[in-house]
Amino acid sequence: MDCLELKIPVALKYLPLAMGFVKQCAEGFGFEEELTLNGIELAAEEAISNAICHACPTEDDSAVTVLCRRIPNGMEILIRDRGIPFDPERAAKFDPSVLQSEWDGSGLGMFLMREIMDEVTYRNLGRDGKEVQLVKYFKHQLREDLFEKGDR
Repeated sequence: MDCLELKIPVALKYLPLAMGFVKQCAEGFGFEEELTLNGIELAAEEAISNAICHACPTEDDSAVTVLCRRIPNGMEILIRDRGIPFDPERAAKFDPSVLQSEWDGSGLGMFLMREIMDEVTYRNLGRDGKEVQLVKYFKHQLREDLFEKGDR
């Protein structure tokens, strides 16, 4: 299983580097459709920018780690930081039915991640910080586990 890691300082100027890393990993793992690649990149951008802007302490040694792993039928992206715990249930929810004039701007990033990716999981790691797991599966991938041996 392929696994690549990038560690960036807690600064928004490194966000484009991290986004490019994620997109290159997705291409290397076999994602080809431009719309899918752009979606993976956008979801990662939201998770990484949240870690940089809202979660991480601004100490000199703070970093955000981005791990891209090839998994059966797709890829997994882990974004780890040493910031304060996060409870996604307490975060603002984006409601697409609310008029733009009434919307305060919160919750859109999490909404986009959930819409684009097949799985989004938040884990608090105690003293080690927390991580966001993003999973995207290939479309049209034959899943061996869906067929019994006699069906092939």
